[in-house]
Amino acid sequence: MSDARRVYRVRHGVGESVDDILVAEEPVEFRLGSTPIAVLMRTPGNDAELGLGFALTEAIVLRPSEVAEVRPVPETADDERWEIVLSEGVQVDPEQFRRNLYTTSSCGVCGKASIDAVRIAAPSPPDGPMLRPEVLLGLPDTMRLHQTQFTSTGGIHAAGLFTADGTLLELREDIGRHNA
Repeated sequence: MSDARRVYRVRHGVGESVDDILVAEEPVEFRLGSTPIAVLMRTPGNDAELGLGFALTEAIVLRPSEVAEVRPVPETADDERWEIVLSEGVQVDPEQFRRNLYTTSSCGVCGKASIDAVRIAAPSPPDGPMLRPEVLLGLPDTMRLHQTQFTSTGGIHAAGLFTADGTLLELREDIGRHNA
């Protein structure tokens, strides 16, 4: 998401008023049931995926299958409040994960109370194919071809999901590199 704005640009000591495209950054609230657990800053869009990723990286759940869905909070008309709905039989105490601080689009380590809170008890990934060096080196160029918001703004991060042969499966852009 981006907006056109009038800005004052200075190049080589000469200033001018020009239209520029700026990346949007807005808050999003995630809840477990009716309990708010975090407010993140993000580029709007793909909030359900961000909520699932947040639940996994914060060890609210250990597997994606433990989340039934991430949906907009029904009683709100905006897209800034989302509920993480756990799968049947998954029990967690929302108060255990509630943050009493403002969370930025940082990596998530900032604001943790201890090193132990940073370590995630997640299962190890299964053995998989190794990437050939030439495939790995080509991934940034492939991503760049699909970064539409970066093309417009020059100021947004991206993350991509690829197959072992370098085929792009998914690309996400966000003002916070850890959110993408």
